[in-house]
Amino acid sequence: MTKNDTNIEQYLVCTDSMVGIFTGIYCAYELHCCPEQTHLVLKDQYELRLFAEYIEIQEDAQKAEKVLRTLEREFGEENYERIANALSSYEPEKADDVYHLVTEGLFRHLGVHVTEHLSNPYIIAMMKLSGNVYNEIHHLYGFLRFQELENGLLYARIEPRNNIMFQLMEHFSDRFPSENFIIHDAGRSIYAVHIKGKAWFFVEQDLVMELIGATEVSREEELFAMYFTAFCKSIAIQERTNFKLQRQMLPLRFRPNMTEFCH
Repeated sequence: MTKNDTNIEQYLVCTDSMVGIFTGIYCAYELHCCPEQTHLVLKDQYELRLFAEYIEIQEDAQKAEKVLRTLEREFGEENYERIANALSSYEPEKADDVYHLVTEGLFRHLGVHVTEHLSNPYIIAMMKLSGNVYNEIHHLYGFLRFQELENGLLYARIEPRNNIMFQLMEHFSDRFPSENFIIHDAGRSIYAVHIKGKAWFFVEQDLVMELIGATEVSREEELFAMYFTAFCKSIAIQERTNFKLQRQMLPLRFRPNMTEFCH
């Protein structure tokens, strides 16, 4: 059944990943779905509606790759990066917003000028999602803290709202190519490992435990953490303390994983 055959609302259910959502966009085109009556929803993140048809979409890397190439070609690299950031958001509406953004952009031939049409609600939604993700990424560029373990491995624990491990690993792999390090998204139980001089990759929790085991932080790390915390306290001017400004510049949710607030 397709949208050419019925006026029933149609919901394509995809996994919460770029491959899953891009596959959903491809299948919507393949099924000749009418965008006005079609929605993309994330698995386990939607409520059933009466008089609606639900189709579960299986991830397909080849179909997702075709959508990716189309977006890069038609929308340009900068707008594709915005779309990719939007799909890293924790907001469940992201899949539907990006699907309708793509259909609007391709149907109206907006191309690289898509972000100039801010009267379009889907473009507004994409820009907002992308902006929120972009801000969190750049917060963690500065707020992420590595700790040196006894075996020499660098370990960082984060709890971001958005699924931004890919962007962070790309950044830190480029910045520390000669280091062995692990970044752990504790909220999603995701681990990514970088081996010095090689590419980074995602790993299962069991393998990570084998890599780090029960290893504690090194003695040098303990001393550094103590000195760094003392330094941060020493440069503070108590008479000019402004907690409101501090929370604006450094949100509270980042602090539990930052060295200077843990000692």
